[in-house]
Amino acid sequence: MHNMKNRISTLKDWIRSTPEGNKRLNRAYETYKSEAVRLRDARKELPYIPNYE
Repeated sequence: MHNMKNRISTLKDWIRSTPEGNKRLNRAYETYKSEAVRLRDARKELPYIPNYE
């Protein structure tokens, strides 16, 4: 598992090493953040549904 984490961070560094890749990475992260917020807000709109066993 640790090896995979290292591989991911080196991949991220590799993408960041080009200006275009860096821009894309940042844009993807911004999209991800705004989607996460949108989903969180949408969840608040839902009525409470109890878990029926």
